[in-house]
Amino acid sequence: KRFDPILYQAIGLLYEYAGRHSGVTHQMISPTRPFFEKPDLDDVIASGWLEEMTPPSEGSKQVVWKEALVVLTQKQTEDPCLWISREVMEGGGDPELETIHKIFIRRLHSCDYVNFYGDHRVSLRVKRKDSDIILRCQSAYAAREWVNELDAAKDRSKKTSILSHDHHSPSWRERRKSEEKRVEKEIKQKGRKEKDIENLKAVEDSRRRQQSELEEQKKAAAEKRRIEIEQKRKIAQEEQKRMDAEKKQKFLSEEQRKQDLIANAKKQRGKSNKSEGKGKSKDGEHQRRRSSLSAASKYKKTKQQQQNQHQPEGNNYSESKLPSPKTKEQHDDHKSVDTKYTEMVNEATNVGEDFLTAVKRHILSQWALQPHVYAKFRPIEELLCSVHTAYPPACGVSSHPYFTNWKAIASEELTNIQGTSLEEEKVKKAVRKLRFFLHPDKLPRDLNEEQHFVCKLLWDVTNDAWDEYKRSQEESSLIS
Repeated sequence: KRFDPILYQAIGLLYEYAGRHSGVTHQMISPTRPFFEKPDLDDVIASGWLEEMTPPSEGSKQVVWKEALVVLTQKQTEDPCLWISREVMEGGGDPELETIHKIFIRRLHSCDYVNFYGDHRVSLRVKRKDSDIILRCQSAYAAREWVNELDAAKDRSKKTSILSHDHHSPSWRERRKSEEKRVEKEIKQKGRKEKDIENLKAVEDSRRRQQSELEEQKKAAAEKRRIEIEQKRKIAQEEQKRMDAEKKQKFLSEEQRKQDLIANAKKQRGKSNKSEGKGKSKDGEHQRRRSSLSAASKYKKTKQQQQNQHQPEGNNYSESKLPSPKTKEQHDDHKSVDTKYTEMVNEATNVGEDFLTAVKRHILSQWALQPHVYAKFRPIEELLCSVHTAYPPACGVSSHPYFTNWKAIASEELTNIQGTSLEEEKVKKAVRKLRFFLHPDKLPRDLNEEQHFVCKLLWDVTNDAWDEYKRSQEESSLIS
């Protein structure tokens, strides 16, 4: 009994937690409202806030439990009575108590305690009433106390009925005095009830005020967290922009340095060619003289041999002396590409060059064209297997999650089982896969201008390289 109020509070907190996390609302009496108590009042024997079961409405099978105030009273000259009231809000003002049931104990047929799967219920069967009145407590102790008090009141009502029949009725003066006392008690009881109601209202107002303050604090904390997250996101975006700008600047400076080195190498090559040209001119004259002398000596020797042999005109030369037919040079699978790519790579770097131009030159020189000359495409299988190296974040272009979806193509996927030669169908399938990935209609809408530029450049190079590969295959088939 001493720890019962603490259990009430624990049960209330558990039901609130279960309703908040499972989405099931459960009506629970506030822990500040007791389920059973014996107030220090003259006519009140016991009181408490319970839950009354109301029958389901039409078309619904769910039982509804509503909060109710249960009071057991007994006056001196009357039988005990059980009052069941409910709070009603009228006109948006303070709640008022409305009596739902007024049950005289002499009409109470039975009062039983029922433990219905953890629900501690008090079942009241009243004479001349079709259905039972069922009240629910959140504590077995409170339910049993209510049953004991109602049984005791029922016994007292039987005794008072027997005594009233045994004694004669009092005189009018006694009746008048008892009536006056009853009126005085009712006035006092009314004042006490008003005070109790005011106290209950004050407690309820304080509870609601505390709940509203907690909700406001939660809202303020959530808003503060949202602002902090937004600030962190902005800081991260600014940091990402700064890093992208640094990458671009670094890439441009590196490209400028490479172009400077290429220009210096060309100048030095030109100087060395001039100096070598002078020496080669002198050596050329000596070589021409020697070749003319050797040709003359060879002509004399062959003339003498023909005169000495006297061979007939019908004799054929041996197969070893016949001149061998000129074999065609081995066809190059990779023809010269359009001059636009070569000029784009070999042109000098300007001081104020655009970032996109630098990206284009880097992709063409490092991935698309064969190095040093930049006049031919790399082999089609090499382009397909290394295309992922040209995707952002290469060349200082900001990265995007879309490019991580590309699955790199292995060289074994393009050759036959022995790995000795390419298979045209497999190469065609890989080119189709790359075209599908780079198609403008398949690209995400949130790509920036630089990422779109890289995709378009890779698309153009892939198409030109595939056309050149097919042309070389057709020419090789005609030659064979």
